Amino acid sequence: QCSQDMPDPTVTLQPNWPVYRGEAVTLRCEIQGGGRTQWNYEWRPTNRNSPTSSEYKINSISESDSGEYRCKAKRGRQFTEWSDAFRLTVRCKCGIEVHSCSVWRICFFFILVVLTIFIAVIALCIKFKVNIFLTKGLFPN
Repeated sequence: QCSQDMPDPTVTLQPNWPVYRGEAVTLRCEIQGGGRTQWNYEWRPTNRNSPTSSEYKINSISESDSGEYRCKAKRGRQFTEWSDAFRLTVRCKCGIEVHSCSVWRICFFFILVVLTIFIAVIALCIKFKVNIFLTKGLFPN
């Protein structure tokens, strides 16, 4: 039987948030209303470890795993079309990100210090002017 009556599969990511190098991820091939039993799955890109199950697990992901993933399912004479491409992007938790975070903290600290000094100088100037007015009797009674 051809794929006309079969719903298209969908590739989803578990966990569904940004993926960083070294993490474990699972791509799932889901068929709406198709159940999970007795289907054989095919995945793209194919490699020597491509599963025939609905889950494509990567235990320690790397940048080379980034790319588009597709799946299709077959059960006897029934088969689906290829799913739409799911774009997997593996991000790098690099030293640059940590460093830039530290730079921002240092900048924020110095901005606070400069702002505190600025406010202190203004307060001293105001106090000085008030003292001049008081000593010269320039304030009306």
